[in-house]
Amino acid sequence: GDIVIAERLIDIDYGRLTPEGRIVYQPGVLPIPEEKPEPGYVVPEPLLSRLKERLARTSVEARLGTILTTDAYLASPVERDQLAGEWDGLAIEMEGSALCGVAERFGVPWLVVRALSDRAGEDSLDDFSAFVDSAAASSARLVRALLPVLG
Repeated sequence: GDIVIAERLIDIDYGRLTPEGRIVYQPGVLPIPEEKPEPGYVVPEPLLSRLKERLARTSVEARLGTILTTDAYLASPVERDQLAGEWDGLAIEMEGSALCGVAERFGVPWLVVRALSDRAGEDSLDDFSAFVDSAAASSARLVRALLPVLG
């Protein structure tokens, strides 16, 4: 049920695989060695400021930071911890990068919010069953709190 709001969202699947490991690029940028912009979609500062101000005036608890997007369902605590450490990620999910890419292409502000329902580990299915109700309740509280900011 913990809430994580992306200040930055990184698609960790787009890039190059080398003998030294994965090199992540920003989607849409050719993954060639000479070009390596900092990957990630960043929430525009005006929206982020309004969001922080609103959260400070509510009782909703949320962490702001980096959320990682991957195409694979992650059920490995080793991979989860490695990715979180490498990118300072607070959550891992599967949809955000697509949302951000389309929104940015059309100049639409975006916000990715996750109410966590599992720990992306070996017990994820059991975790989901145990935490889905609290995650849903957390999401509902957050939406009610943030609607004035998003209007």
